[in-house]
Amino acid sequence: IIIPKGQFLDSLPVLLSGKAIVYGETSTGWNNPLRVLKKCDILSLTGLFDDMKAKQLVTSGTNETEVLSIPVRDMHTCLESHPGVSLALMRLLEEEKNRYLTLWLNAE
Repeated sequence: IIIPKGQFLDSLPVLLSGKAIVYGETSTGWNNPLRVLKKCDILSLTGLFDDMKAKQLVTSGTNETEVLSIPVRDMHTCLESHPGVSLALMRLLEEEKNRYLTLWLNAE
C-alpha cells in the first residue's frame, strides 16, 4: 500500500516508475479499481491541503514501483513562486474531472 485511505499526507507523491492502482471503496466495503497510474502521474493532491484525508487507497501495481514524495512545504513554496505550476495542476484536475464525467455519462 502506497497511500492508505483516510490518511493525512505530508507530501505530494509522484510516480517515478512502475505503476500504481487507485481503488475506491463501495458502500458494501469492497475496493474496486478506479484507474491505473503511470510514470509522472501524481498519486494524490490531498497532501496540499491540511484538512483533507486521502479518499482512495493506492497500491503498487508492480514490484518496480518508485514514488517521489515532495514535502508539502516545498510544494507550497514552488506554487507560490511559480504560478505556472499552479495553473498546470489546475489543468490536470480539470482534465481528470472531464475524464470521469465522460466515463460516467457514457456508462450503460
